[in-house]
Amino acid sequence: MGLVDLPMELVLLLETFLPTEADINSLSQTSCRFYSILNPYLYRYNSQHNNSSALLWAVRYGNLSTAKLSIQGGANTNVRGRNGRTPLCAAVRKGHEDIVKLLLEDDNVDVNCRDRYGGQTPLTLAAMHGRETVARLLLETGAVDVDLGDDDNGRPLLYAADHGSEVIVKLLLETGKVDVNAIDNCNGQTALSRAATRGHKGIVKLLLGTGNVDVDCRDHLNRTPLSLAAEHGWEKVVQLLLDTGKVDVNSKSLFRETPLVLAASNGHEVVVKQLLGTEDVDIDFMSVDAAVSGGHEAIARLLIEAKGVEIDSTDDSGRTMFSYSAGSGSSALVKFLIDTGYVEVDSKDNHGQTPLSYAAQLGREGIVMLLLETGKVCIYTEDESGRTALRFRKERSLLQALAPGEGNDEKKKCHKSGSAKEYACQRPAGRWTKQSSALCNAGTILWATTPLSKAKIRQSWSKYNLYNLHRFRNPPTANRTFFQQKWTAKSIARSYHGEQIRESQWTRMFSRRLRSVVPMLPSQLARDDGSLISAGRGSGLQTAGGVSTPKRTPFTNMTFAPLERRLDVAIFRAMFASSTRQARQFVVHGAVTVNGKKMHFPGYLLNPGDLFQVQPERVMFATGAPKNKAERREGRLAKKAAAEAKKKDDTESPEEASKTEEGESEKDKKQEEVANPKETLQRLLGQAKTIMSREKEVLPAKKKQELRGFQRAVRGVLSKSATSTILADSLESQFSELLSLLKAKQADIRPRKSNRKDSGKQDTESESATTETSSSVPVSEELQDAFRQATTAKDPDSVNLSELSENEVEILKQAIQQMRDNPIDSSKPYATPWRPRDFMGAFAFIPRYLEVNHKICAAVYLRHPVARPGYSEVPSPFGEPIQTAAFSWYLRRR
Repeated sequence: MGLVDLPMELVLLLETFLPTEADINSLSQTSCRFYSILNPYLYRYNSQHNNSSALLWAVRYGNLSTAKLSIQGGANTNVRGRNGRTPLCAAVRKGHEDIVKLLLEDDNVDVNCRDRYGGQTPLTLAAMHGRETVARLLLETGAVDVDLGDDDNGRPLLYAADHGSEVIVKLLLETGKVDVNAIDNCNGQTALSRAATRGHKGIVKLLLGTGNVDVDCRDHLNRTPLSLAAEHGWEKVVQLLLDTGKVDVNSKSLFRETPLVLAASNGHEVVVKQLLGTEDVDIDFMSVDAAVSGGHEAIARLLIEAKGVEIDSTDDSGRTMFSYSAGSGSSALVKFLIDTGYVEVDSKDNHGQTPLSYAAQLGREGIVMLLLETGKVCIYTEDESGRTALRFRKERSLLQALAPGEGNDEKKKCHKSGSAKEYACQRPAGRWTKQSSALCNAGTILWATTPLSKAKIRQSWSKYNLYNLHRFRNPPTANRTFFQQKWTAKSIARSYHGEQIRESQWTRMFSRRLRSVVPMLPSQLARDDGSLISAGRGSGLQTAGGVSTPKRTPFTNMTFAPLERRLDVAIFRAMFASSTRQARQFVVHGAVTVNGKKMHFPGYLLNPGDLFQVQPERVMFATGAPKNKAERREGRLAKKAAAEAKKKDDTESPEEASKTEEGESEKDKKQEEVANPKETLQRLLGQAKTIMSREKEVLPAKKKQELRGFQRAVRGVLSKSATSTILADSLESQFSELLSLLKAKQADIRPRKSNRKDSGKQDTESESATTETSSSVPVSEELQDAFRQATTAKDPDSVNLSELSENEVEILKQAIQQMRDNPIDSSKPYATPWRPRDFMGAFAFIPRYLEVNHKICAAVYLRHPVARPGYSEVPSPFGEPIQTAAFSWYLRRR
């Protein structure tokens, strides 16, 4: 007889000797007969010895057959798993309706069992997760406590109203055993408050239909359901609550916020109109102030025009509604308040600041101009700290608008010391300017903040930063713990290395691996290659000579090496920007390309071999000297002339341009092109407009783009300043003709001078004179006249060189070449002719890991920086003690 043929009694007796559940399962899988005999015993063994784990597994994965077999095997339906949940709670949470129905058929199941973590009952879990069918099954048992709260007193009705399940709310209300005004212990809200917060209109309607709900109940912040619905902008819920006629529309929260204030501050215009439609609503200063502070112009107008409000009333800080509107940035709202005639445009708050001060502080240029146009504001009014509106400038245009000039009588009236402008210009903090749209669409940051009170070294070319570098000293270490030393060193080093990024971002970039190399001379490699020893010579060779002490490798100076891979840092290291923050702005505004593609992410990590390039105009602005007062005035005049020229070109009709074109002959065109190139360009611009207007539907898209590009280029040339020394349209031809003429006339002059006495001596002196710079030779009137003729004459042949010496001819050539290469252009945002920025020499160095070409403003990231014996390739103003302490700080936090 085989094992398979044993009687059932012997098989059951045999399985009692098996020690584990796994062994019984293995035996049951040997044959179909053993499976039918041992499988029921297997589930019975699981319920008796393994805490009914089979039932918990079946509930977790929704296996109905396993759950049935486990219950038939005597599994405990109230057993708790490792997470403290019973099978019924787990099935309700997972939404296994068939398993819930199976468990409820067991008479021993506890339908009011609580979850160990949170104390939720099965009905609470069903309401929390929106299990409508499960909730119906639980309620049909008749043994469920429908108003049993959890650890936070959260009732099923509260969770159902919060989740938005109308069916469950209706089922609970039909039982008649729920308290509709019950509150939780978290925020003190009722079911109506939660439904109003979420905007569940149907649930709010059901709760109001009971007739027992408190429509004006308050939570821990003293907010009513109407306040919560108005704050979130639920229009239909607000209307339902208002229709009851039992709500207090002027109820105030713990922060004295009414429903109208909450709706106005969040910009819910429809809700504001609903509240204004009631008779009892009060429109106080706080509601208008909330709309003004949030920049909601339409709501502010609605509140002011609805009912009478004291527009010029003040709050606790002494600020008026107009003061908040000046800082909000809405020029239309400020103009509206000024037009009412009921506001004081130069009122002071408790700190002595005026609306003009707030507008200048926040950079609201349009509002500043509106306030100045009223003629009722004083730009030299000081606050309690002695600061004026000039002190709060953020843009150069604001400073120009606020500084009226030296002869202003108003300055004497409202400012006693007369030093407001001087005080503003002496501000040691960062300088923030807004340049023209040709350079930066959203502003270019010149300097990072370099305060003088606390010397923080920045990656910037600022003169204040140079001063901080000069007076920087290592922090003291005596009587300080190692933790304090590391913290101080870390804060000092981070102020320079990557101060533009968050600390959490840097900690993710930090690496304990410090790159280093040990270079070796070729002679050492040849001497120690082992060839002598392999040939049987040189074993034990000793050489006499001095012992050279190897240089230490500053490994910890490579702590911040990962930051050198960032694109904005690499641009600053390549001397394409005057600060890291300015380089960051260049990247953000699309002025930088990486490997030929435009890059908008300053934090892009460069890889070895990456080529990045910056627009040359941006680099010239960043590294060039700023304009002085006279140059800025010329720039404004140039912009004004360009605007007038553009307006004139736009008003010219295509028909007039076509008539002008047909009435001229080819000969006249050529003569006019030589005589007046500006008129030629205007005529070409008219022709382009005519073609675009007549053949717009026929021309292909590419031709249209070319014509539009030609029009933009011509307008750019015509918009240049009249005082500029550039003749943009014929500069190249004029310059080449002028140089050839100078060479020809210089050849005629030399033979005449060779007939003089001591011709050999004179030739030697003339050759040496040509090598001298123009600064060593006095400028004669003849040379000045010749230069003026060369730059202004229409015909280069008219330049008179007969009175000039050879040296003066060379000087004239150099001056004309400088005029061509580095011209004077008032439209540029930097000083022209271009010259380097002041204090630039102290920062003029390029790391070894970059290969820079300043002619095309491009650089190649060759490799990652490394540490070498004696120095580190990561530029840093801090020594090894600070770097070591900073490295130790970040090393312990990895």
